[in-house]
Amino acid sequence: WMRGPPLRRAGGLTSRAPARMACSPDGKRPRDVSPSRWCISKEDLDHFEQEVRAAWSRGDITDDPSFPNPYHNDEKVGPSIYRVMECVIKPKTLAAGGMSWALMRHPDGLPCDAFVTHAWAEGVFEWIDKVRQLWPWRAKHLYCCFLSNPQNTDIGAMLGDDPMGSPFASALVRARYMLVIPNRRQSLYGRLWCVFEAHLALQCGLDTRMPRRPSAAMAARVLLPGCALFAVAFAV
Repeated sequence: WMRGPPLRRAGGLTSRAPARMACSPDGKRPRDVSPSRWCISKEDLDHFEQEVRAAWSRGDITDDPSFPNPYHNDEKVGPSIYRVMECVIKPKTLAAGGMSWALMRHPDGLPCDAFVTHAWAEGVFEWIDKVRQLWPWRAKHLYCCFLSNPQNTDIGAMLGDDPMGSPFASALVRARYMLVIPNRRQSLYGRLWCVFEAHLALQCGLDTRMPRRPSAAMAARVLLPGCALFAVAFAV
């Protein structure tokens, strides 16, 4: 475990994200729900895995020929989250009204206890397994961007220009834990959002958890490519 300085508790660091209208595009199911409540439970994670494995077994989740995944057919790794998004999450949530997967399961939301940072290139089954391993026993609910944010909408407009006004920040500053989920395909900290999340987690003093005893190769893939990006992003 790693702990940063407890600036959130001492300094009252808060997100500037307002409550957002979490509803279908046609407005049939309006809910004013703070992004900090766009969370899932352990039972929701189990349900999500069942849905994805069923779709994968039927062949409904195809690989991306422009970015092929060598682990697509591996039952322990599975299709990338990019492909799960396109083939499962978007169609199912659109059919349900256009909200996020989390709000489809809990229209009034759930309070955030833990926040997951990850890269979307990883296999979904690998991701689920690591989240289960790291899920703190005191945490009931978890924010994860691809399940928490409504994907059938303009994500860029929803995120805006101010990172502290994003749904990510709204959830993270209310969380107690951050779960860092590395993978075998891509460094987390090659993604600027993951760098921002790490920076904010340190400011907030979150208990930060990674898989125990990562291999040297895994540690290098996760950490080294992000060092320069982190320095550039937050040196000014």
